[in-house]
Amino acid sequence: MNEDEQVRLENIQEVVGEAAAWLMNSHLPVNADNLMMVLRARRIMVKDPQQKRTLDACVAYLRARIMKPA
Repeated sequence: MNEDEQVRLENIQEVVGEAAAWLMNSHLPVNADNLMMVLRARRIMVKDPQQKRTLDACVAYLRARIMKPA
């Protein structure tokens, strides 16, 4: 894995962690659907294109994990 991919994965993990913390603080269940809801809402609020790309990558990552057979 090259350095750019590693930084991206770290960013995804950080953003997903922030979304999970928000859900826990709001006393909502932390599951993939709720995480994606928070990430989509956050994407609407941000102005920076890099942050939007990171949030899009987070949603895509979660979708891929949901669709991946166990």
